[in-house]
Amino acid sequence: MKKILLVLLLIFNCSSKNDFYFPPEWEAHSSIWLSWAAFENIKGRSTEQVQLQIIKELEPYVKIDLLVQNQDEIDKIKKQMLAEKIPSANLQFHIMPHEDIWMRDMGAIFLKNRKTKELKVADFKFNQWGYSKELTLDDKIDSQIAAKLNLNTVSTNLISEGGGWETNGNGVLMTTESVMLQRNPNLSKKEIEDELKKTLNIEKVIWFKEGVPEDRHSTFGKLPGGYFTPVTTGGHVDEFVRFVKEDTILLAEIKESEIGADLILKEGRRILEETYQVLLKETDSNGKPFKIIRIPSPELMFETIQSGDAVFTFLQDLKFKDGSKLDSTKKEKIILATSYMNFLVTNGVVLMQKYWKAGRSEIIKAKDEEARKILQEIFPDRKIIGIDAENLNIGGGGIHCITQQMP
Repeated sequence: MKKILLVLLLIFNCSSKNDFYFPPEWEAHSSIWLSWAAFENIKGRSTEQVQLQIIKELEPYVKIDLLVQNQDEIDKIKKQMLAEKIPSANLQFHIMPHEDIWMRDMGAIFLKNRKTKELKVADFKFNQWGYSKELTLDDKIDSQIAAKLNLNTVSTNLISEGGGWETNGNGVLMTTESVMLQRNPNLSKKEIEDELKKTLNIEKVIWFKEGVPEDRHSTFGKLPGGYFTPVTTGGHVDEFVRFVKEDTILLAEIKESEIGADLILKEGRRILEETYQVLLKETDSNGKPFKIIRIPSPELMFETIQSGDAVFTFLQDLKFKDGSKLDSTKKEKIILATSYMNFLVTNGVVLMQKYWKAGRSEIIKAKDEEARKILQEIFPDRKIIGIDAENLNIGGGGIHCITQQMP
């Protein structure tokens, strides 16, 4: 009898362990996690205002958990929300010191048990997208959240960020070599794949070579035209390719007619069409081909940075592979990490990035509307809300990058 009970216990434990998975973003959420901005990327371009807008739009639909530095910051945020008439009934503060806002990458990656609905946290390592040789303060955020919620963690030594991969919730994950190999130089592609499969309960991994030029790792130096990338990730998939259903993938597109003589657009189109060719040959876990939907890429956008701006300071400390150097007496040009792909899907709503403002090209307005219509067709039961997230894009990310959902 004891042997039978032991065997049953082992079977139960094994089954329970294998039932944990990373749920797709379109499943129900109990909360969206954010961390309050510690600085502005460029002086006068408020990241806080973008976060307040996100909180305002999310508040009617889902609980919001917000990391703050201290009680003084809580008081300041409450005062701002009161002044702008933003409801706070669904907002909960957590005092947890942090360096940055990118919760998709440094925050808790929640795994859910298919049978028991129990949650765990996948504790990946975080080294500031490969810019730091050491693990940073923000590496501990995911385990601190797990402890605060009394959740167990799944440990892994893999350096990885939540924006660097996407899953369809049924055994398939997409990622890029440019990110995963750069973060884990001592591991082979197979070793990385095996660790992703084990940690996230994945059956297969779809690999792409690289991400779009606007997200090229800043250590490479200047893009054509003399533009730096602003503390970018080196190829996160949430900038250009996303699962939107178990069998459907949304992929950014740059049409041949858009390119002209622009070398950045030319490179972007090459990468996106190579990604498309990879996807055409891939199948889901049941061996069926994916449905692929194309969505426009925004017009390229640029900004000027100078000494005193946080982005300038960060880039100034880098050693660039092309030999570039930033002169503190001069201004430099950066390309923004603009994308319609960096959207957040949650209960009843999709937050997307929009770019048209009065005085800007009608092409931008038309692309905003086309992207909105495509997302509405994909998510017919959700409200599509556009947010001006350029002040996030200046820092190398967007709406999806600063949010993380909890099932």
